[in-house]
Amino acid sequence: IAGGFDLTYLIDAYRNLDMGNQFFSPFFEKLVGVDYIRQDIIAGRSAAEIKKRWHCDVVLFKQQRKPYLLYPNSNIPLPK
Repeated sequence: IAGGFDLTYLIDAYRNLDMGNQFFSPFFEKLVGVDYIRQDIIAGRSAAEIKKRWHCDVVLFKQQRKPYLLYPNSNIPLPK
């Protein structure tokens, strides 16, 4: 996605549906790969705050994946 991944819709749905922890299925953390995104949404953090937090994870992932790439890196931009 050229503009990156946008959590705004997910955060808005969580706030507007007022379901509490029932909003998140047990599969949610498997999909996103970490537990802190759910925790940050529950804590009321903004999409920008959450994105800043996962920036280091993205940098680390890009380094770890290099030996396994089949094609040259496409210069996908990091989240800001």
